[in-house]
Amino acid sequence: MADKEMRAVYTDTLLELAASDDRIMVVEADLMRATGTGPFKEKYPERFVDVGVAEANMVGVSAGLSAAGKIPFAATLAVSLPAGCSTSFSFRAHTRGST
Repeated sequence: MADKEMRAVYTDTLLELAASDDRIMVVEADLMRATGTGPFKEKYPERFVDVGVAEANMVGVSAGLSAAGKIPFAATLAVSLPAGCSTSFSFRAHTRGST
């Protein structure tokens, strides 16, 4: 695998794991091209969730899937996750303060 891009190794590993465990799922934030998970979506469309440009939601959906017994793999750009989640925390803090 030394000759492969990291996203190809990621997707190949997901496909290998998913072949033997139907709990494996992929949760994306509209970045299938960047993460390279298109082959996973093609092979297991029922185990692929695209939440759109909503990284905080991706984390919440992944947590819910995990609580339901699934094994979610969530991937996004490193810069997007903290920004998306901080927006969610900020919104929640403002909402609590107004009630």
